[in-house]
Amino acid sequence: IRFPVFILPVLLLASFCSFSLDDVNGYENLSYLEDAHHSQNCQSIHKADGWKATGPVLNRGFSNGWIWVRLDSGQVPSTGRFLLFRQAMIGEAMFCSPNGVQRAGVDVPVPLWPVQIRYPTFRLPQAEGPFYFRIKSSKVINFPMHVISLPELLKHIQHRQVVQFSLLAAAWIAAIFFLAIFFYSPRQLYLLFSLMLTTVSTTLFIIYGDGYLYFW
Repeated sequence: IRFPVFILPVLLLASFCSFSLDDVNGYENLSYLEDAHHSQNCQSIHKADGWKATGPVLNRGFSNGWIWVRLDSGQVPSTGRFLLFRQAMIGEAMFCSPNGVQRAGVDVPVPLWPVQIRYPTFRLPQAEGPFYFRIKSSKVINFPMHVISLPELLKHIQHRQVVQFSLLAAAWIAAIFFLAIFFYSPRQLYLLFSLMLTTVSTTLFIIYGDGYLYFW
């Protein structure tokens, strides 16, 4: 089986268009508190003590408790700031916003997300912090968090879409390519390879969070 060379320009385009959130700082004012007994709520969490700095990555492994996140922030600029949890498979992320509770995550229907992108993301209101967030998930809690501006968020969305859909399109084109060869060849290997490409690429598209935006 020869790799279809027409896919290479697509892969090169995706690599050059990549935009890493790792270059964006903003975790210095973030701290966390583990609520093992689910005893805190939006009204009481501001009285809790024992907060610990998150560092670049919030790493609590598998936890049955709730993880509260506090963002110590001054006045949010009029251009807007967003807190992004960079893990697509979070069960539920909740923001105790002054304007009402907001939720996002795989356990929450996408139309209810305040910002409908791959990762749970919340816009910070133009008010004095601190702001409080709650995370509960059956998946591993090990992901970075970013406080980003509106231009950085838009840049992330645009570059992410270019990379994701370029790679997905390349995989499906390759699948069609091998399926076409199968019709002119008696070898079932081409059919199996075509099905494998379609299944794996679609599965990755769904489980890494993008599928929830379109199928959930």
